[in-house]
Amino acid sequence: MKRARVIGWLGVMVAASLVVWGCSCPCDEGGVSAMHVAAGEGRVDVMESLKAKGADVNHGGWWGEHYSMGGFMRPTYETPMFAAARGGHVAAMRWLKDQGANIHAEDSRGATPMFAAAGGGQVAAMAWLWDQGADAHFAIALYGDTPMFAAARGGHVAAMAWLKDHGASIHATGSFRYSYTHGGPQRGMIGLPGVTLMRAAAAEGHVEAMAWLTQQGAGLDDTDEMGQTLLSIAAGGGHVAAMAWLAEQGLTVDGRDDRRDRPHRGWPPVFSATCGGQLEALKWLKEHGADINAKLDNGWTPMFVAATRGQLEIVEWLAKQGVDVNSRLDNGQTLLSETHDEPVKAWLQENGAK
Repeated sequence: MKRARVIGWLGVMVAASLVVWGCSCPCDEGGVSAMHVAAGEGRVDVMESLKAKGADVNHGGWWGEHYSMGGFMRPTYETPMFAAARGGHVAAMRWLKDQGANIHAEDSRGATPMFAAAGGGQVAAMAWLWDQGADAHFAIALYGDTPMFAAARGGHVAAMAWLKDHGASIHATGSFRYSYTHGGPQRGMIGLPGVTLMRAAAAEGHVEAMAWLTQQGAGLDDTDEMGQTLLSIAAGGGHVAAMAWLAEQGLTVDGRDDRRDRPHRGWPPVFSATCGGQLEALKWLKEHGADINAKLDNGWTPMFVAATRGQLEIVEWLAKQGVDVNSRLDNGQTLLSETHDEPVKAWLQENGAK
């Protein structure tokens, strides 16, 4: 859960108390001030008291969150204007601007308050920023992200529609590490710059956003660099409802893009679900006809992926479905030789693996 939401009302009360005690700009070790807290809750009264005590409306702190290039949530260094925009607190944003806050400020990634408002689905805040001259089409130099991409990741259809009405493209792309590669040497997460809005929505399971994008002309034949279809991407996140919707639109449960010139091109949904540790998605796929013994070019199967990733529950389930615990890769390697996870290795040995 985002830091601002965790702090919530308690944070506002603490901020107000600190003002009463005479603290001008109390900050934590990350530079987050009481002004950030009050802005995130839209408490103009507390902000006014903090300003009277000398608080800086442009003070930066590690307040928001975003996905780093390593695929993990990292804090974002931003000003109180971002917190107010993300919460849709227009009155607080107006007050901050009147006190000299910069509506064009950039956070540690290069994003602006318009991104925060779009990512929070706050149309009124976006409209206010637009009226003040903020750019709704600004793209982060390093990642290529736009407010439209932030709205798609959040599944905020109203925000996406507003942005499109104001000139944003449904073909915008961004950076989002949304899924795992196979369980062998290429461990890690994929989804470098160039991720489409449709892929971002599928990765988060936002059915309404995907439906809206199709109505605007976006295609469902979108695949990524691993040959994953949208259904595969949804499976990696365990979004069964999104998987079902995509299947209703004609995507197949064994679909893959084999045109990619890559060692492991063509990544079927069963692999994406297994890599993500999504057992329910895997069960749904099997119930709808997917091949749980599917192989990649090098002989890797979902069982090998689950074993090498230490996903004992999936290993047990696959075995119950009849998958052979003594299966081998094309190079002759076995499950026991490939996995380094002790609980999985012990279970395999107890169940006849050699």
